[in-house]
Amino acid sequence: MKNSLVSVIILAYNHEKYIDETLKGVVEQKTNFNFECYVHDDASTDSTPQIIKSYAQKYPDIIKPYLQKENQFSKGVKPLTKFIYPQLKSKYVAYCEGDDYWTDELKLSKQVEFLEDNPQYSFCCHDVNMKYEQGVSKKETFYQKPADGNFNVKFIDEFLNHFIATPTIVAKRDLIVNVPVNNNLVSGDIYTLLYLLSHADGYYMQDKMVVKRRNLGGMTSNKDYRSKADIGRYRLWKEVVKFAPKEIKPIIRTKIAEYNRLFIKTRIQSPFYNKMKLMYEALNNDPYWFVGMSTYRKRKLVAKIKG
Repeated sequence: MKNSLVSVIILAYNHEKYIDETLKGVVEQKTNFNFECYVHDDASTDSTPQIIKSYAQKYPDIIKPYLQKENQFSKGVKPLTKFIYPQLKSKYVAYCEGDDYWTDELKLSKQVEFLEDNPQYSFCCHDVNMKYEQGVSKKETFYQKPADGNFNVKFIDEFLNHFIATPTIVAKRDLIVNVPVNNNLVSGDIYTLLYLLSHADGYYMQDKMVVKRRNLGGMTSNKDYRSKADIGRYRLWKEVVKFAPKEIKPIIRTKIAEYNRLFIKTRIQSPFYNKMKLMYEALNNDPYWFVGMSTYRKRKLVAKIKG
């Protein structure tokens, strides 16, 4: 069998209610190229592994199961960089989380065709349909897009507002596998997208080809996740500023300074809490805060970049 042009990656954990629909959306893709699907199960305690095995038996050329016996997340291990990325030989990588599902059988074909015709882009993504399950508050608009229709995605767009859903992404493998590894970040998807956008623009299609679920079992609904969110975002921006485009760095530094001041104000308990050090970092990253002009300066920087 020839090498796959696309490697689809699914991360699953206790998704027995959803994983069948997720896998079905992948195996029913209609393409004129080969694709494969790595399904990583992080030692689920329900029937998720059995469902994955049944698909692997039925579609052995597509489904490649990676079933853990011990939960890797609890050990701080990132399954993508540890287990999956080293195996990839495809040109592109696509994602679908274990509780979401693709609804357009031409999804991969549309995105790959675009990237093949437009190699200057780092990735292609698209719009989604949101599905709110019982117990989750519905939002009129979950993802605030910077434009309507089809449009180019720039670094500043994703930095100002995260609007790209993971199961919509098809990206260049050579960029994905070189994303700097950092196990201390909460928002790994934002980190990855910004790394891609630091190399080249992305492209957003208006087609809604995925159902994105919001449920109580989701990562962002987890209490422990929320309690660590501020520290995680602070670490996120500290890492992103290292590879961000030169013109964006001053804006990111104002974001870091906001968290410095938040930690000083709330006296949040964290490994890096030191009032004098945080104060110095806040002033160094955003000296205009000291004279009450931080917001004004930030707006001017954003306006200049967006033209």
